[in-house]
Amino acid sequence: MAVRISDIAALAGVNASTVSRALRGDERIQESTRDAICRLASEMGYFPNLGARQLANGRTGVVAVTAGYLGYEYLTPAVREIDHAFSENGYVLSVIPDSRSDGKFVRTLRLFNQRFCDAAVLFSPAPQPDDLPELVQLQKKKFPMVCIDQWLANYSIPAVSNDAGESIRQLGEKFCQHQVNAAAVIYPDQNTVSLARRRAATDFLTERNIPYVTELADVPELLRRCPRANFGIFSNNPSLPELEQLFGEQKPARCIGCMFDSWKFNAPACFDAIYLCIQDIETTTRIAGQYLQRMLAGDFDIEPVTLIPPKTIFEPILR
Repeated sequence: MAVRISDIAALAGVNASTVSRALRGDERIQESTRDAICRLASEMGYFPNLGARQLANGRTGVVAVTAGYLGYEYLTPAVREIDHAFSENGYVLSVIPDSRSDGKFVRTLRLFNQRFCDAAVLFSPAPQPDDLPELVQLQKKKFPMVCIDQWLANYSIPAVSNDAGESIRQLGEKFCQHQVNAAAVIYPDQNTVSLARRRAATDFLTERNIPYVTELADVPELLRRCPRANFGIFSNNPSLPELEQLFGEQKPARCIGCMFDSWKFNAPACFDAIYLCIQDIETTTRIAGQYLQRMLAGDFDIEPVTLIPPKTIFEPILR
């Protein structure tokens, strides 16, 4: 037979309302009394009915994190930071992997509409169509959500992301140090982060009158126009195995890579130097958590996109 609050109250010599408040951590109950009642409840095998608690206070005590690739190096520190921020307030974290796969993101949004959790972090969500019913419904309900890294530009969901403009500026300084005079900007994905990086990189090169291409297939022609160039590449990562073949007989004098993701890829041997922009994911996630807490308190007046400067520029390869 399940243990009831009244059973705990009888054994503790207090009324049921005192037990209920103590189990909720209500500070109106003296700390020593709270501790004693919680200890007694545990010994008796009592566990609160979460469904009943949710009906009573309208909260689940859960914050969800949707994630695409679990091996992404920034995900673990982000989850750690979110957990730290919310566990202090009694929340538990639910990480939902592979949410970028076909259909799963929509199914996850349906769970959110069914009050699976009180708030959600969308970690680098894939682009979504306009007027996706599940997202529109969540926004109408004022369900607390925040994006980290990639964001959904066609929805009014607050986002915290790396400052692409400042990151490209710092990476571009490395180009200048190596006197780069021809470049490629390779950000093929059509998401908000890649688009921001592409725009910042092309602006940087245009301002410095450095000729560039935006497709790998156009690299040979660029190098024919700029023989023995100091060649630079802006890209997400150095996993560009076709690069050496594209160079052919037009091999540049130097090849400099300016990238973003810390990587587990094999970089082509043609790189003389690779610089990595390390994102400040701790600050990014901390601010995202603060935004969620504000929304949980009813404050939805938040900047659409908050940009965080990079932590540092790292030099893992230099020949």
